[in-house]
Amino acid sequence: MYASRKIPKIWYNKMWSYTVEFFRSLDVPVRTLECCSGDLADLKVKSCDVEAWSPRQKKYFEVGSCSTLGDAQARRLGIRTKGENGTYLVHTLNNTVLWQREHSRSSASLHGW
Repeated sequence: MYASRKIPKIWYNKMWSYTVEFFRSLDVPVRTLECCSGDLADLKVKSCDVEAWSPRQKKYFEVGSCSTLGDAQARRLGIRTKGENGTYLVHTLNNTVLWQREHSRSSASLHGW
């Protein structure tokens, strides 16, 4: 997803909450971990991992991730848009849900889904 400079924080919060709500709608216990700046991958400005509880393994594991990259990814890819004050680089956001399908599926089935 890409956004103007003014709204990435709003969309980052929406993407994060949708990811958490998805798992909670399946009655899967989840927690979120905001990554500290030393753990962020290249280009990321902010990142949060969503982890689901596995009763069988008795631990949490990552089932989703949400991040904002500011304009760094757009700069590399040359993604620009036109606005009232001319052309500018957009801010990009990324969200993954169910990227480890086997973990997400097993967690959902263990919680009765």
